[in-house]
Amino acid sequence: MITHNNEKDLWIKVSQGDVNAFNLVFEYHYKSLCISALLLVKDEKTAEDVVQDVFLKIWSKRMELGQVGNMASYLYISVKNSCLDQLRKTRITDDINEVEISDGALDPFHSVRIKELSKQLEEAKASLPLQCKVIFEMVYIEGKKYQEVADELGLSINTIKTQLKRALAKMRAIMEKFR
Repeated sequence: MITHNNEKDLWIKVSQGDVNAFNLVFEYHYKSLCISALLLVKDEKTAEDVVQDVFLKIWSKRMELGQVGNMASYLYISVKNSCLDQLRKTRITDDINEVEISDGALDPFHSVRIKELSKQLEEAKASLPLQCKVIFEMVYIEGKKYQEVADELGLSINTIKTQLKRALAKMRAIMEKFR
C-alpha cells in the first residue's frame, strides 16, 4: 500500500528514473484509474488505452514530476483530462449520429436536415484549397494541437493559424448560403 509519506518518495524516485518505483505506482493505481476512465469514456478498451497513455506520458516527462505534490491527484486529473481529449476527438462524428438518433423520434424531418447539413459541410470542406483542407482536418477532425500539425507538416504555428482562419472564413461563407 502506498501511504502519503512514501508517496512523495516514490514520486521523486520516478522523477529520477527508478523503474521499480514507476512499476509500483503503475500496479497500485492502474485498476482504479481504469475504472475512473471507464466512467467517462464508456468503453473498456478505450479506458485502458487512456490510462496506459497517461503512464507513458508520465514516464516520458518523469524529470518534470519532482514538483508534483499529490501523486494520486495528479494521476486522476491526468486521466480525466486525457479522457476528455479522447471524447473531444470522437465527439465530432458521434454528435451528428447521436443527434440523428435522439431527435429523430421528436421531429421526423430532423434527421433529413442533419444529413443535408453534413453533406453541405463535406462539400464546403472539399472546396477548400488542399493545404487549408489538410490543416482543417488535422485540427478539427483528428483533434490535433496546432504545434503537432505544424511539426508534422513542417510549417510554423502562425501558418497553421492563418490557414485555419482562411478555412473557417471560406466555410462560413459557403454555409451562409444554406441558412
